[in-house]
Amino acid sequence: MLDASRGDSTVPSDVRQNLSDVSAPSSGTLEPTPAAVSTVTAGGAETTTVSVAASTANKGSTNPTTTTERGITVTAPITDATVTETTTVTAIDTTVNTTATTTAATALSISIPTEPSPTSAPSPAAVVSPLTSARDLTSPELDEDSVDEEMVQAERALESAIVAERHLEQQLAETESCVIEVDTETDGDSTSIDTECEGDGGPTEPPSRSLIEDQYAPELDSLSWGDRMDLLEELEELSSRTPGRGLQMHEKLSSPSRKKALSETIRLHQERQQKASRMRRTLMDRKTQKLSEISIKIEEVRQQKEQLLEQRRLMLERKMARAEEKRRKHLQDIVRRAHDEEEKAKEIAFINELEAKNKRHEFYSQIQTQEARLAGIQEERQRRQEEKAAKEAAVEEKRRALEEERRVKLEELRQKRKERLERIHREQRDKEKERLEMAREKQRDRDERRSALHAAQQANTEELQRRIQQKQEESARRHEENMVQIRQRALELSVRSAAAGGDDTAAQLAPYDTKKMCTLCNVLIGSEVYLLTHLRGRQHQEAVRAAAGSDLAGEELLLYNLRHITDAAPHQIINMTFDKERHKALRKRCKKIKARMVARQQEYTRSSQARPAPVESPHRAKLTKCVKDLSKVVSGQGRGPWPNAAVSALDRTLGEMLRILDKGISADQLSLCAAGGLQVLSDIIALIQEELAKDVEIVPARTVSNVSRTLAAACRQSADNCLHVINSNMVGAALDLLMTRLTRLSSTCAASGGVRCDPGAAALMQLTSALLSALTGPDLSHQRWALLQDVCSYLVCVGTVDKISSFFSCVQGGPDSEPHLADFLTQSLRLLRAMAALLTARHPQSTQSKEPLDRTGLIATLQVTQLCGVVSLLYDALLRHHSPAQRRSTPPPPLDQATVLLAAEALSTLLQLAQLDLHMFQLCLGFEGRSVEFRHVTSYLLWYCSHHEQPNLLRLVIQTAGYFAARCYDNQMVLQKGNMPTVLQQLLTLPFAHFSDPQLTVVLFPTLLACCMDNAQTRAILDQELSYQILEDFLKQESSRGCHLVRVLLSTDEESASVRSGSVASSRS
Repeated sequence: MLDASRGDSTVPSDVRQNLSDVSAPSSGTLEPTPAAVSTVTAGGAETTTVSVAASTANKGSTNPTTTTERGITVTAPITDATVTETTTVTAIDTTVNTTATTTAATALSISIPTEPSPTSAPSPAAVVSPLTSARDLTSPELDEDSVDEEMVQAERALESAIVAERHLEQQLAETESCVIEVDTETDGDSTSIDTECEGDGGPTEPPSRSLIEDQYAPELDSLSWGDRMDLLEELEELSSRTPGRGLQMHEKLSSPSRKKALSETIRLHQERQQKASRMRRTLMDRKTQKLSEISIKIEEVRQQKEQLLEQRRLMLERKMARAEEKRRKHLQDIVRRAHDEEEKAKEIAFINELEAKNKRHEFYSQIQTQEARLAGIQEERQRRQEEKAAKEAAVEEKRRALEEERRVKLEELRQKRKERLERIHREQRDKEKERLEMAREKQRDRDERRSALHAAQQANTEELQRRIQQKQEESARRHEENMVQIRQRALELSVRSAAAGGDDTAAQLAPYDTKKMCTLCNVLIGSEVYLLTHLRGRQHQEAVRAAAGSDLAGEELLLYNLRHITDAAPHQIINMTFDKERHKALRKRCKKIKARMVARQQEYTRSSQARPAPVESPHRAKLTKCVKDLSKVVSGQGRGPWPNAAVSALDRTLGEMLRILDKGISADQLSLCAAGGLQVLSDIIALIQEELAKDVEIVPARTVSNVSRTLAAACRQSADNCLHVINSNMVGAALDLLMTRLTRLSSTCAASGGVRCDPGAAALMQLTSALLSALTGPDLSHQRWALLQDVCSYLVCVGTVDKISSFFSCVQGGPDSEPHLADFLTQSLRLLRAMAALLTARHPQSTQSKEPLDRTGLIATLQVTQLCGVVSLLYDALLRHHSPAQRRSTPPPPLDQATVLLAAEALSTLLQLAQLDLHMFQLCLGFEGRSVEFRHVTSYLLWYCSHHEQPNLLRLVIQTAGYFAARCYDNQMVLQKGNMPTVLQQLLTLPFAHFSDPQLTVVLFPTLLACCMDNAQTRAILDQELSYQILEDFLKQESSRGCHLVRVLLSTDEESASVRSGSVASSRS
């Protein structure tokens, strides 16, 4: 705090003048008091505060204690020279107290701007400085760096002008918004004045709670949280009270000096009001003057800013003109250099032409020189030849003369030798005759001895060959007799086992090398399973009883069966005429369906639905890029097998698309369709099919599998994509490729005698089942049914179901016998189940046979193929190494996961086929041999599930057994035959939860009803373990009517009679 009388240099002169006016006594009644001046720096702005206290005593008043105290506070914030002064006057209201003498105090607060701080906004002089210091940019001697530097300085000046203008406008707004207030108070004048003047002498802040906690920590530690908080609040209240303050306030308010007369109070109040009015007018005048000064400065800054903008525009135009001049000069240089280059090119061409002429002349000269040299060489060669010929002629003449002399000498010698030789020859002839005569005698003796030896040797060889042939024939005869005896013993064992009837060991499913024939029943037997089933069947037993005239037993029945079980003759084997006729009719129908699908494709292509609108998805950009990559790979390939690089690129792109689609985002599937991805994938499948039809496999099976699985992922649970694939006939190429690969697979299996798998065919079946499953539902419309019916009919007509059945018959062993075999079998079963589910969804409430309503031919094909051999597949996979007869001794070994999955898929397929057409299902499983296979499979799975926790597999087994026995007496009897415990007994001995839990009883009770309804024998077995009344009560419950098997059991008698008669007739046929 500084004294105003000291004339501190930090206080402005106008503020000091105001202070002198305020501090001077008014009307001789105001006694001056010291003024306090303080300077505070905050936020870069310096504020000067002047506090003045004045006391006025009314000398004419009768009350000597009446005083007037006035406090004036002048605040001058320091800003730059362009801001206006801000003045605030506060007048304290005057309150008249009629019961006591009134004390009035007036406080004035005036804010006056002073000199700018170093960090404040730039002044107009600083803004103008770049303009005045800038050189003329249009002068030609300036280089580019100088121009750029001047432009940078101009930009900086412009930015400074903009900042100054914004700051001045802000100060103008603050000055305009400043309010002048006058406050008049009746109480607390001395207190407020003391507070403003004393500064550090005022009341202190109360201690914080943390200090109180530290001071009273020992006492607070032993208290609870609630008591601790209460005590802290009391301590804070006690700490906030200043000691003795209440007593001081009481003494001050009770002081007699505070009492004044009413007229004195009113007069002082009027004087204060007049003083405040004069001060308000003064401040208003200053405010108006400051506003006008700020406005003038703003206009100056704006003019300077416009000058800077104009200068920047001129600089830019100058720079553009210089750039245009440089560009023109650069183009002229380019033209000049081009002209020079053209002249140089002409000179070079002329020089090259001269060099070519010189070379040509030299070449012609060399040719002439060589020709002359060759002519000389030829002449020399001819001359030498002539000399050589002359020499040779002379030599030849000399040689002829010498030869004549030699010939004469030789003739003489020859004559002498001839004479000598004639003499020698005569002597030799005589000796030769004697020798030849002797040789003839020796040769005659030798020939006689050799012929005798040869005859003896030939006799020995013939005897040895005869003995060897005899031994070989004897060995073959013994081997054939042994094989016949072995086959006969095996047949006798099978017949004996069938005659005994006590052993229910699972027979081998392997077919006989030569099929057997029961001459008594005229039935063809293909394997041991069918032999045992036929011999134990009602038809054979009735035939034996009718032929023998009495019941046979023991050895008599065994011998009688052996006498009538013989090898089937070739003419006795049933021909395939019916099957050929069926395939011929299917091929004709296939052509019609294909033509209808092509016509639908053309109609769909012409419509607007063939071009789906783009859809926003999280991976739209990635999918679009993948589609473009696929198109690029496909378009870059020609005919024949693809290179490894192209196949790798295709697999990599398909893998990325498959990872995106496996996330199950429907928007990604629609986005792929809109980007043309489905069409590209279909084109790849069509290209593979076109080349494969020519017996050329352009890509491996792995790539075919990737393409099919990607297309299946795009159509999974997406009805729009599935409809697009079917309407645009993309599915036609996939079905053709599937049939082609299945045909090649069947040929491979037949040639190798084993099982081979095709991952590509499995993926194509997955694609087809995904299409059918996505569009199959309870709300199947007529239009959608027409599309799916054509797809299903095409699958049946091209022979896909027959190929699957043929493949199932070739499988020997479990699904782990061949890599990828489990996946292939699973996808095949899912395809059959999807087709059956489609037909079931068309007529969901019907319990009658749907074969007359089936226009796809699926039910008839399933009946011909014996449910595609699914039961035989299960029988061979489960009972090849494990027989149900072993269940009394040891628990079943755990099956691998692939076998369990295959069993679940096969039972789900059988269950769907039963729901499709129960009559066909029971007819196929009622055949001799097939029913035994089903009983063995069911018994084994019940035994397995009783030792291993497989609830889903157990549920499927129970439901399938219920459909097998529903309203069919023969099938009910099949389930109660065999080794103990039978299938029915195992169902009755399931854990108690199946008889008490409603979720399990709804599965078990319908099957028990199906096994015992209208059958006294099975009813008696049921009564031993369970009351039939429980089943009847369950049947009367309303919740049981939702079960399809219950609706079958409650169907009309005519339907059940037709089912029973059909099953019986099929089992006897």
